[in-house]
Amino acid sequence: MTPEAARRRPVEQLPDWFPPWAAQLADLYFSGTTAAFVLHGNTNDLFRVAGDSGPRYGVLAEFLAEQLFGRWSLVLHYDLGRGLRAFGGRDEKRLKEMVALANRKVGDLSELAKDPTATFAVLDRFVRHNIMADEDDRLSAAVIIDQASYLFPSGDPGRLNLTASSQLVTMVLVAAMLSPKSVSESKSNRGMYWAPPK
Repeated sequence: MTPEAARRRPVEQLPDWFPPWAAQLADLYFSGTTAAFVLHGNTNDLFRVAGDSGPRYGVLAEFLAEQLFGRWSLVLHYDLGRGLRAFGGRDEKRLKEMVALANRKVGDLSELAKDPTATFAVLDRFVRHNIMADEDDRLSAAVIIDQASYLFPSGDPGRLNLTASSQLVTMVLVAAMLSPKSVSESKSNRGMYWAPPK
């Protein structure tokens, strides 16, 4: 899938049942003002993830993967319990395609430790290679980090332990590479979404 084909429909064409916060998020992304978002609040609630053949509800990561990134080449999901993995929501065919793509572009995710430091190093390398790739080889990719407050505890960054500080700096650098300037220069969809717990 090319990045051009992966572009989402304009915000004004979103379904009526789409949550207002998701429409605002899409509007901000497509305005070119930001490419990294922190979602907070009731992130453990169920969200409507389908509407055409009857409503179906799922967790936030499913909503993001199926509705906001439904046409993107690769969606990666990370949490401390399961580690980094390709995530296609409930679409098994799409998931199989993503796993194969992730194996080629990121590496074998099943071999990657759940350790955040190792995961963020892999994400950093993937984003750098994706930005530097020829236009035809660039992927439209999103990274969803669940329960980010366990990885990036609140507090003064200068007072965090070295591991937490390192992880935070890596994610800030990755987010900077996903900035609207990088997105517009590469003409590729990329996004990062952090979902801290309630």
